Amino acid sequence: MGTTSSTSRRSFAEKEPGAGAFVAGGNTLSALRWNPPGTRVKAIWTGRAEGDRRLESCSDPASNLASVPQRAWMRLRQVHGARVVVAGDALGAGDLQGGSCPDEGGAGRGAGDAIPIGDALVAAGVATGLVVATADCAPVALASREGIFAAVHAGWRGLLAGVVEEAVFAMRDLGAGEVVAGIGPCIHVECYGFGDRELSEVVARFGPGVAGRTAGGAVALDLVQTARAAVGAAGATMAYDAGVCTACDKSCFSHRARKELERQVMLVWGEGP
Repeated sequence: MGTTSSTSRRSFAEKEPGAGAFVAGGNTLSALRWNPPGTRVKAIWTGRAEGDRRLESCSDPASNLASVPQRAWMRLRQVHGARVVVAGDALGAGDLQGGSCPDEGGAGRGAGDAIPIGDALVAAGVATGLVVATADCAPVALASREGIFAAVHAGWRGLLAGVVEEAVFAMRDLGAGEVVAGIGPCIHVECYGFGDRELSEVVARFGPGVAGRTAGGAVALDLVQTARAAVGAAGATMAYDAGVCTACDKSCFSHRARKELERQVMLVWGEGP
């Protein structure tokens, strides 16, 4: 496992969002599944019904999830940055950290349990599955027909730093061609009041379309539109948006709306031909 720098200067032509094939399980928001057309990649987003999936609460993030295969599931110490960790590369001691994991509600882990620091995971093949944990940040799955895929924890700071673009760059370095993206449940603009200074930074990076208003009329950030803009900037295609607000819908955990410590996860994995 290793990392890619967040200082890449590569760019790709922006594309219009396309259509994807997604199936929701049952009548709840739980276990939303994604089978991107033309790829050998699948993704699933959990919800409240699947329970707390933080590291210290759930040693197996795929437990009790129907149709999720056995994999060596890889996780991160998420830090709201743009660091990408590629499964199978070598990590140095500075890229690993024990202790608590703020975004996953870590309760303190020893050095032997050190996990990589970062906010995006990239892998190829069927040996390793990828996991990111969220409450209100956007979980973004990336897939290619070559079986190269990524899982991205995309909060506003990470998006501003270029985490989605860096994940796509890392996929292309491994041989990915066309990359499609799916975004899971996250906080929506009507619930995401935002500071003027921070919003101006995001607008400067992604354009005025990311600014909005809350249901009460306050200045807000449209996190979904920000993620869409980042996907387009990387030359990938946004194929699906779950359309679920974690703050509004109690089928999801939300730190911002309900001060919940629990986390849902997104799992992304590759399957054979």
